[in-house]
Amino acid sequence: MQQQIRPATLKDYPVSSDVRKFLENLMEAAGMNIVPPKLRGNMLLELAALFDSKMTIEAIVHMNRDAQDGLIKMVESGRSQKEINDFVINNLDDVSHVFEKVCEDFRRDYPARN
Repeated sequence: MQQQIRPATLKDYPVSSDVRKFLENLMEAAGMNIVPPKLRGNMLLELAALFDSKMTIEAIVHMNRDAQDGLIKMVESGRSQKEINDFVINNLDDVSHVFEKVCEDFRRDYPARN
């Protein structure tokens, strides 16, 4: 089994302030504010990685074939995360729609406590 390497903290993980706030609100709504800060930070890091994966998948699904091929080449050549993010943003017809869909999916898949 291949082990995933994850950054130690959210400071090391490239997550935007909007996504971080969204995930923090999601955790708070689920009652996770009672969890010790270190564990809550680890949980937030896991959610950020999952959010990033889902966002990447949705972006790829909504790209045309040429853009998908270009993205694969960028990843394989070791381009920076910023370059890859900029490429994705520039090659999606409606970035906000994709972002909203991922947020909606997260709210559905990780509902707050009732």
